[in-house]
Amino acid sequence: MDSVSQSCAICLVPVKESPGIRRSRTSTALGRKIRIKDTTTVVRLQPCAHEFHHTCISMWVKQSPRCPIDLRLIMGSTPPMSRPVNLRQELFKSIEGNQIENVREILLTGFNPAQRSILDRKNPLNLSLKKQHWEIAALLISAGLTTNSKVAQYSLGWMYRNGLGVEQNNVKAISWFCKAAQQGDTNAQNSLGIMYYDGLGVEQDYDRALTWFRKAAAHGSADAQNSLGWMYANGLGVEQNYTRAVTWFRKAAGQEYAPAQNNLGRMYHKGLGVEQNYTAAFTCYLKAANQGADVAKDNVSWMLWEALETGQKAVEALIWFNKVANKGDAPAQNILGRMYQKGLGVEQSYDKALTWYRKAADQGHPAAQYHLGWMHLNGQGVEKNYAVALTWFGKAANQGNVDAQNILSRLRRSGPGLDPSP
Repeated sequence: MDSVSQSCAICLVPVKESPGIRRSRTSTALGRKIRIKDTTTVVRLQPCAHEFHHTCISMWVKQSPRCPIDLRLIMGSTPPMSRPVNLRQELFKSIEGNQIENVREILLTGFNPAQRSILDRKNPLNLSLKKQHWEIAALLISAGLTTNSKVAQYSLGWMYRNGLGVEQNNVKAISWFCKAAQQGDTNAQNSLGIMYYDGLGVEQDYDRALTWFRKAAAHGSADAQNSLGWMYANGLGVEQNYTRAVTWFRKAAGQEYAPAQNNLGRMYHKGLGVEQNYTAAFTCYLKAANQGADVAKDNVSWMLWEALETGQKAVEALIWFNKVANKGDAPAQNILGRMYQKGLGVEQSYDKALTWYRKAADQGHPAAQYHLGWMHLNGQGVEKNYAVALTWFGKAANQGNVDAQNILSRLRRSGPGLDPSP
């Protein structure tokens, strides 16, 4: 009730026109025309203590759980409303909408989020984890909520492992991963393998890592299968066995898992556990590279460059390097510059060479900076410019490029009259 006008703040009808007399009024304050049948029964809200007609406030809480005057959360009333605020329902709405402050306010009232009826089996913590609303999940954990869901337990482990909404804590991550893994969650089993492999939150233990990787791999985890392949290939916790490594890499690569495709390519490339096969190696590298694996991109580029220098795979090389270079890959841009500078698989073009070298050099690629210096020193596609050449050589040398360091040393001794050959 408005303390000044003695009127209900919702319908603006006086609370008592004549003591004890019930009157009927009409109001459109709630967005539609309603009949206020009882203008004498007054409800006092908790904790704000504002007063309203029982009819008005009972209809108001259908659309909002907050006091229409100060917007505080309605925790109850005297006398009780016919439609009290359902705090549990409001909690779920707030979780769905990632309304962190609303959740915090509900919890501060002392509401127990674990309270539920036999028919209501929903867990607000599970919902917050499913939605990846990490800060809300942390609030619910602080309020004492827990979960038996293996999926939610894995998510909690992931949350603590990566410090999402909470302080990063590998020990707590291990605890939650264990709970989920013991219920058969594949992701949790693989994560436990990683924690033991890297010694995160526990002492490094390859034997336990193998145990959990095997469990996850048996359930189809490509990451765990790849990890087993890596451990067999490098003799980590097991006797080195390239044949078994290839077996596990193949299983994971068969699921289009890029790291395993790259590792399988390496086995073919080096002839480890399989007969050496450059074609198979290139195919595996290319599959991984097309999924964005950087190390695989480097392997594809290396094999194509090697083939180019022997006069092979010119078309494949041009297609690949153009594709990757146009996405901003500096090493590929440098190689394209080299192809055009030397006429490897393409018609020689100093202009195009300069274009690609500049793109790579602007990203700080030292080899491209060296090549730009060389072209300015020797007037390839540009007028000879000793000062510009020194600038580019200096940039490359500062990044440890040995060729640039050597030529700078020679130029400083001999001056611009030096005519070295590439």
